[in-house]
Amino acid sequence: AKRKRRSHIGLSRYPMMTAHHLAFTRFIVETRVRVTTKTGGASSSFAPNARRYRRDTTCSHTRADGNASALRLDIKTTTTKKKNVSTSASSSSSSSSGTGAVKFTNNSENAPPTPPPAPSRGNAIVVGAGPAGALTAMSLARAGFQVDVFERRGPSSRLPSQGLVNTGVASSRTYNIVLNQRGVAALKSHGVDVDSYGVKLAGSVRHEQGEFKRPLRNPFFLFDLKKRAKIGNVTSRSTNAFNGSISINRSVLAAEIQKAAIERYPTQITFHYNKQILEVPGGTSIDLKSRKVVFERFEGEDTCPYLSEDEDPNETRRYDLLVGADGVNSEVRRAMEIFHDPKFTVKKHVDGMQYKSVTLPVIGGWIGEEAAEKWKRSFHTWPRGLNSLLAPPNPDGTLSGVVILPSLAISKNAKWSWDTITAPQEVQKMFTELFPNAFAGMLPPQISASLANQKPANGGTTIFCSHLAIPESNVVLVGDAAHSVWPSLGQGANVALESAVCLGTALEEVEDTKEAIETFDKVRKPQTDACGRLSMAGFGGSTNRTASSFWFVLKISTLMILSKLIPVSKVPIIGFAPPAIFNLGSPDYTYDEIERTMRMEVFRLSLMGFFFLILLALSFYYGGMKPLLKKSLGWLSLRFFGA
Repeated sequence: AKRKRRSHIGLSRYPMMTAHHLAFTRFIVETRVRVTTKTGGASSSFAPNARRYRRDTTCSHTRADGNASALRLDIKTTTTKKKNVSTSASSSSSSSSGTGAVKFTNNSENAPPTPPPAPSRGNAIVVGAGPAGALTAMSLARAGFQVDVFERRGPSSRLPSQGLVNTGVASSRTYNIVLNQRGVAALKSHGVDVDSYGVKLAGSVRHEQGEFKRPLRNPFFLFDLKKRAKIGNVTSRSTNAFNGSISINRSVLAAEIQKAAIERYPTQITFHYNKQILEVPGGTSIDLKSRKVVFERFEGEDTCPYLSEDEDPNETRRYDLLVGADGVNSEVRRAMEIFHDPKFTVKKHVDGMQYKSVTLPVIGGWIGEEAAEKWKRSFHTWPRGLNSLLAPPNPDGTLSGVVILPSLAISKNAKWSWDTITAPQEVQKMFTELFPNAFAGMLPPQISASLANQKPANGGTTIFCSHLAIPESNVVLVGDAAHSVWPSLGQGANVALESAVCLGTALEEVEDTKEAIETFDKVRKPQTDACGRLSMAGFGGSTNRTASSFWFVLKISTLMILSKLIPVSKVPIIGFAPPAIFNLGSPDYTYDEIERTMRMEVFRLSLMGFFFLILLALSFYYGGMKPLLKKSLGWLSLRFFGA
C-alpha cells in the first residue's frame, strides 16, 4: 500500500483506514509478497499448496471533516503453511485486479464484524480480563482460537453497568478513563459500543487559582477560549479540549467488553473469575517450554465462591497461545524474563507522583443552566504546580476525581504529599487551600476521612520491553503488561485497546501463529515505544516537572501561533501545521510518525531561534536594523548587479 506523499513538516494521512490496520497491511505486503515485474505489467506465481482467502474488517472512526463513517478494508492475499510464499501485489491505485491487490473501499454503514470462524487454531489463554484482556479475547476468537480468560477478581458484571452509584467514597480500582478516537475505533472494530455507558465530553473546564496571568500554562486558551466564571479567587475557564472523547469508568468498560465477548462468541470464549497464576516465591508457575500454566483460587474478593471439600484449589492448563494482559505487575512478563533472559529484558520508569480517588458532586450551579449542563459533560482540572486534581465526569453529572500529589522521593520539601497527609483535618486544609470550589467550599467529613485512610496509588509506570512476544514460546504481551505509560497524555487505555486489535489483525493475516506474533512484535513495538516516550515527555513527565512542563507548553503554544500566522495550507514550503501532538487521539496517525514530526518541529523551532540570534547579533553590531538592512542591500546589489 502506497502512502500519500508528505512534506517534511506534515504527517501522512490515511483517510480510508485506521493506522494499526495500515501498519500490518504494509508490513505483510512488504515482507510476504514478492512482486514480479514483466514487460507490459505484473505477474504472480503461487506455491503449489497455497490457500487463498479474503478477509473483510470494518471499523469506525471520525474523519478530519468531523463526519463519522464506517470504513471497510478489503484484503486479498495469498498465504500458506510454509514460511516462504511468493505472490504479486499491486497498490490500491493500480488497475490490476489480480490476486495480491490491496483494495480500499468506503462504506457508509457501520456494519458489524464478520461472523466468527469455527475454532481451528487451538486453545489460547488470556491472563487478565480488563479492557485490554477482554478485547484481546474477542480478537483471538475472531482469528479462530478457543479462548479461556482468567481473572483474579470477581465478575465485572456485578458492578453497575449503567453508571456508578456515587457516594463520594472511591477506590483506586474505580476510576474513569478517557477514550479518544483511537480507543473508540478499536472497540467499534469488534462491534462494542460504549456511548450509552459513558459521557461524551463537550470540552474541559480549567479551574485556575488567582488571576489568569500565565496563558502558556494551557495553550488551548489561546484559540479555544469560551467561557469564564469566577468565584472567590478561583477563575474557571471552559475550552474545547477533550471535545468528542468519552469518559467511562474502567470497571464498567471491562464489564461491557466482557458482555459483548460472551454474547458474540458464546462457545469460543470462557471467563474464569477468582483465578490467578499460582504464586511461587522467587519463581513462576508458568512453564513456557511445555506450555503449561498453573492457576489457583484468589480469595481476596467477596465474590469468590466457597471451595468444596473435594475440589482441587489448583488447576493446570495447557495452551497453544498465551497472552499476558495482567497489568503492570505481570506474572506472564516475569515468566518471560525468567525463561528468556537475557534475550527478553524490561525497563521500568516509575513516576514519583501519587494519587487518591474521590467522587466530586455536581459543580457549576452558579454559572447558569446552559453552562452548567456543559460543565456536567466536561473534563475538570485544578492545576496547582506539582499538585493537581483531575476529574472526568460520570453519567449522573458527578465527577470521578483523582488528587495527585508528589511523593517525598521527588520533592522532599513538598508542602502537600500523601506521604505526610494522614489525618482528615489535613485533607480538609489541603482542599481549602488548593481546591476550594471542588466541594462548594465544604468538604464532607466522611470524604476527608476516606481520603486520609485510603492507600495512595502510584502515579504511573512506563514500561519498555525488549520484545512484545516470544515466538518460540507462543507467548505475547498486551496492554499495561507490555507497554504501560504515564497518564500525562491520557494514552494508556487507548494504546492498550489498539494493541489488542493489532494482535488479532496479525493472527488473521498470518496463518502460522508463531509468525503472526513475530509480525505483531516487529510492527507494534515501535508504536508502543514511541507512545511511552511521548507520555514521559508530555506536560512535565520528569523529576523536574515544573521546568519540563513550562518548556513543553511553550513549544506547543509557539507552534499554535505559527500555524495561525504562517499556515502550511497557504505557505506549503515554510508554513507550519498545528502541533503534531494534537493528533495523538486520531487513529489516522501512528505514534512513531507523531514522534518523528515532533522532532522535526523542535528542529525547525531551534533553527528559527538560531537565525533570530544571528540577526540580533548583526543588528547590534551594525547599530540597529536599519543600518543592517542598508548594508545587506548594498552587498546584494554589488554581488548580483555589480553596482
